[in-house]
Amino acid sequence: GSTDATTRIWHCDGWQEVAKLEVGTCAGVKAVAWSPDGRKLATGGADAILRVWTRGDLHQWNLAAELTGHQSAIRALCWSPDGGKVLTGSADRTARIWRVEGR
Repeated sequence: GSTDATTRIWHCDGWQEVAKLEVGTCAGVKAVAWSPDGRKLATGGADAILRVWTRGDLHQWNLAAELTGHQSAIRALCWSPDGGKVLTGSADRTARIWRVEGR
C-alpha cells in the first residue's frame, strides 16, 4: 500500500514493478493481503473501503468489489484459509468479516 492511492505489485527478482492498482480518491492504502490461492488481492485504506482485486495475469488486475461499512480507516486485514472471507480491523474500533466468495 501507499499514501498515493495505489497498490503496486513488484517482482522480487530485480524489483521491477509489474502492476499498479489505482483506487482513485483514497487518501492512502493501509493494509494489503494476498488470497490463499494468490489469485486475489484485498486492500483497505483511509477511505474505510475494502477492495477486492482479481488477477487476469500478473500484469492485469481488475477491481471485483468495493465493500463499505467501516466508519474509519481499515488498518489490518486477512483472508480466511478457504479464501471465501476477509476479516478487516478498523480505526473505528470494529472488526468485520466480509463474504467475498464469488466476487
